[in-house]
Amino acid sequence: MRLGQVYVDGLSVGERHRSLVESRVSSLAESMREIGLQNPIHVWSPEPTEAYLVAGRHRLAAAESLGWDEVPCFFVDMDEIDRELWEIDENLIRAGLSPAEEAAHLARRKELFEARNVGGTNCPTKPQHQKAFAQETAEKTGHPKRDINRKVARAEAIPDIDRVAGTSLDKGVELDALAKMGESDREDIIAKAQAGERVSARMSGASKRALAAETNDLKIEAVERVAAQIIDYVPGEQWDVLKSNCYSGGMKALGDAIARLTGVSVFDNTSAGRG
Repeated sequence: MRLGQVYVDGLSVGERHRSLVESRVSSLAESMREIGLQNPIHVWSPEPTEAYLVAGRHRLAAAESLGWDEVPCFFVDMDEIDRELWEIDENLIRAGLSPAEEAAHLARRKELFEARNVGGTNCPTKPQHQKAFAQETAEKTGHPKRDINRKVARAEAIPDIDRVAGTSLDKGVELDALAKMGESDREDIIAKAQAGERVSARMSGASKRALAAETNDLKIEAVERVAAQIIDYVPGEQWDVLKSNCYSGGMKALGDAIARLTGVSVFDNTSAGRG
């Protein structure tokens, strides 16, 4: 790696893993106007007449906005996989990525790691390979291994996670909820989020149904706890009267719970309270 200068107009940017954030470009331009570029961009130049950006898209955009003809750079000698890994790692370290962007970056990093070390992106990842990936990524980026594995799992469970970036679903808890949804429900809510709607995967489709079922189970458990406490204080010969009072008083759930716990069939509550 050697330090040099590269012409801004002659530098090929190519596809990037992250879109430009104009506020970041403006902030960098203001700093560069005052003190210059303290952290040169990274460039790959296989031929004297060719130059390709490896990392530093926002710094390059800031230099362009300032009208610079040339920009300081480090010329690197890397293969295609290592150049992409460099861009990803720099974004993970510097860029302040959103949860969806971070998950997408880490998932792509895992694919590249496997292509380089395991033998191809379609090769099954063995436990030792997963550990090695998390260890290397933690060393390169400073991210905890547990966080790395959790965020990769989010991206693998949401194949189109890039579409979530910048929407109301771009939060860790929302991504976890999306990962548990069926493909149809997930597609529907992502499309709404992309259209600008403020939606939540935690309260949509399958998530709502699961929450309703869980809430109902909790209600049943609570009622049965109350019924059990009542039964402890009421003699057995009064259980039928107790159930009758529950039904006539509009507390059918409690009456049903008492019937289940006492083992006595629930009598016809249409006659409850009569006599």
